[in-house]
Amino acid sequence: VNDTNYLIDELLSKISEIQVLLRRMTTANVAVKKELEESIFNFKRQTHSLLALGFESLQLMILFSKEFAEPFLSDTLVDHVATTIAYFIIQLSETKSESVKLATWLNKNISNLLPAVVQILLNLSSEKLHKAISRDVRSWNENAFNKAKSVVSLENTTKANFNFTPEMISKFEAIIEDIAQNAKVKLIEDEGEAEAPEEFLDPLMATLMHDPVLLPTSNTVVDRSIIALHLLNNQTDPFNRKPLTEEMLIPCIELKEKIEAWKKSKQLN
Repeated sequence: VNDTNYLIDELLSKISEIQVLLRRMTTANVAVKKELEESIFNFKRQTHSLLALGFESLQLMILFSKEFAEPFLSDTLVDHVATTIAYFIIQLSETKSESVKLATWLNKNISNLLPAVVQILLNLSSEKLHKAISRDVRSWNENAFNKAKSVVSLENTTKANFNFTPEMISKFEAIIEDIAQNAKVKLIEDEGEAEAPEEFLDPLMATLMHDPVLLPTSNTVVDRSIIALHLLNNQTDPFNRKPLTEEMLIPCIELKEKIEAWKKSKQLN
């Protein structure tokens, strides 16, 4: 997931830089145009490499998400996976409209990226993932998701790489509706959670904890999902950099019960 994040993010960054250079070309003099052409050539070469590697990485995620969905939906990974899928659907649905200008040199795989991400979403579709996408306001953009649906529906008639059947399109529509509904519920819950006592909030993200755990290395209480995601990339305590593993986390059972009681009193899920 992290490798795919890096590759596609770098690809989008390079495409954006090329678009800036192309716009500068329209008003540049002869000498500057030559410099810009050299820069564009180098960026294109890097982009082709990132495009191939990024698409290959997405293909692997399609395969694994179809056969082994459970790890992607674990409490440790689901929020990370949700953010990744949503972010790329938003970015690639916008890039699709802009990349027409670059069609003379971008090979057909640029058009395959968005359908690939949508396929991963279909493979992992579940209430748990839908709620995870809706939990992060930065990850949810209903207009972008609907644009992505239009793209994969339209290209279905011209592309053989991803054959989205009417049933798959309907499933995508249902996913969008479910996430949108969860997002509305989340907004209401956020208003209630804003009143939460400080001891119920994760110190890293300032969000309501659902499964508080104690970090024995710093004697700090955090939410398990947040620290678990941190430990995937860095097995140290974020508060003092001492070595820390997930096995060392100590459940705060009493605090969890207090949070659950408070949520119940506020009628929060």
